[in-house]
Amino acid sequence: MADAEVNQAYSDFIQTVPWDYYSTVTFRSSRRDPIAASQSVCRAMSTLGATRVFLAVESHKSGFLHCHALSRHTFNPGLRPQSAYRYLFKAFGRTTVEPIRELGQVSAYCAKYVTKGNDYQFWGYPEAWLLD
Repeated sequence: MADAEVNQAYSDFIQTVPWDYYSTVTFRSSRRDPIAASQSVCRAMSTLGATRVFLAVESHKSGFLHCHALSRHTFNPGLRPQSAYRYLFKAFGRTTVEPIRELGQVSAYCAKYVTKGNDYQFWGYPEAWLLD
């Protein structure tokens, strides 16, 4: 399957479930292990009430790791982006947290990291993938 087809397939899958926020995290410290980094971000998202997360990890131009995430906060439906931003910034470094306005755009953006050969993971409570 060509990269474009794989990208589209992941994008289509990501769009089958609702998401609340699109976030980016650039670590302020020299994290080099993408698995450990993604686990740290997923734990932080869980603390913020996330029930599922799609996370793509890549090397940032700074040389540190950088994550793109889609998250669903079923356990904290009143989560404000500013609160999530403050928490993630304090924990990791430069961060953005935005409500998703156009799922097609952000799902395609996140899915492209799968075909670039970067590490990625789907995280969440098993039943969270069936909710909504």
